[in-house]
Amino acid sequence: MRPGQHVNSIGATGGKLREIDPACFARADSILLDSIEQVRGESGDAFAAIASGAWEESKMVEMPAVVAGSVRARETDEQITLFKSVGTAVQDVMAGFAVYERARRLGLGTETAEFLEHKLF
Repeated sequence: MRPGQHVNSIGATGGKLREIDPACFARADSILLDSIEQVRGESGDAFAAIASGAWEESKMVEMPAVVAGSVRARETDEQITLFKSVGTAVQDVMAGFAVYERARRLGLGTETAEFLEHKLF
């Protein structure tokens, strides 16, 4: 990893799955996460980084703080940044909603009754 580089790591959501080396966590100046708790608890990449000592809480920045403008994920152009995501339920819901809204605007798809009407209890 070189100065100014950014790495996106959005896979490896299972405890035994890995897509980046712990050295990526060690080398990054700033690590953006959708949720520190979720990444720490679900990602094989995080498990390996923690076990190797490459996980540094002081580098971790959560996406909501960046989006709100209260924290910056990158302070200088030379910093190496890493985005580690395992996804959150709200991201899935919002992505689905965006697709739904676009399909409605384009007149695509078939309207159905409410989902819960189809669910058997």
